[in-house]
Amino acid sequence: MSNHRLSILLAATVSVSLVLLVGATGCASPCGILPPAAEPEIEVEFWASPDVVPPGGCTMLHWEVPGAEDYPVFLNGEEVPPMGEEEVCLEGPTTFELVVGAPGGPHEAVVYVGVEGELPPEEPPPGEPPPEEPPPQEPPPEEPPQEGGPEVIVFEVHPDAIPQGQCATLFWEVHPPGEWRVIMGGREVPPMGESEECPESTTTYELLVEAPGGPYVRTVTLHVEGAPGPEPTPPPPGPTATSPAAPPPTPATPTPTPWGAVATVLPVFSTDLAITDLYADKLLNGTVYGRFTNRGPGNLNNVVVQVSCQWSKTAYGDTMGVIEQMGPRQMTIISLSPNQTTPFSTNIKVDLTQFWYDMTCQVDVPFIDPNTANNSYNERLARP
Repeated sequence: MSNHRLSILLAATVSVSLVLLVGATGCASPCGILPPAAEPEIEVEFWASPDVVPPGGCTMLHWEVPGAEDYPVFLNGEEVPPMGEEEVCLEGPTTFELVVGAPGGPHEAVVYVGVEGELPPEEPPPGEPPPEEPPPQEPPPEEPPQEGGPEVIVFEVHPDAIPQGQCATLFWEVHPPGEWRVIMGGREVPPMGESEECPESTTTYELLVEAPGGPYVRTVTLHVEGAPGPEPTPPPPGPTATSPAAPPPTPATPTPTPWGAVATVLPVFSTDLAITDLYADKLLNGTVYGRFTNRGPGNLNNVVVQVSCQWSKTAYGDTMGVIEQMGPRQMTIISLSPNQTTPFSTNIKVDLTQFWYDMTCQVDVPFIDPNTANNSYNERLARP
């Protein structure tokens, strides 16, 4: 298989300003016409490697738009940074489109990825005009879009066990933010935040997201060590002459769950969940996001996973960096069907103006994953 690489030069349009001069005489050049200001050319490179895959196989899309920091770049309708890559898995031949919103545009670059055994779209012989397309049909009346629920809900407490009189921190995040009401403890809160809690006894906190298909509820329990337990239940009446005495039942001792975790029943199904990308949501200073991809065959619905990340943070020009880590953090995948991808936030902040990061994130799943090799993903984050 060969790599298909498409390179396009986009020349930004230039404008001519016409100024009407009153009383001006002796113009060396046509009066009132200013020379056009030359705009730099933007080189766009967009390719797939490989450009032919077996059915269900994956390819890596690559793109580079040097000097396009001031222009938006879109891949199949989703805004992306000027330089990056993305893995996609195909069941049939697919055309991908990269659009750069530069002056005079938008400008488009297209890459076609074939699938073995599938014929590419037919092209007319040289010299023959393409067949006429049938006239467009009137589209059916549009129905109002049905808004779905949240993609990821994170609700955790750290630490999850404290001595009496000390405090812990609640953290929550709902993605995508700003779409629905988020309520914690009876009051509305922003979609992402944290709160310091200092309870006198073991307390369970509830996060509620009001969204279609919901409400969606998540709970965490903060255990307080040394706090008085609940009052004992009075013993039952003593035995009668006809019934032998029986010892009172021993109360069950709750087992604390890992920090931020909620006890769940292990789902009995199989699917291949992979981390397929790590990226900063802003060009130089931002938060690191990743992407979950469900490669099938099972569906993921309200499944809790654990994500851990480790990275080295190195100043430009240095050879030694600082090792840091995050997690494990609990994340809930609301709905993810086979061959679908959804983003998630690591809540890790990066400063690419001063440092570069070599980052690896891993997901641990509570179900049967037939391919754990793709549960871990590595990416180097640096300034362009």
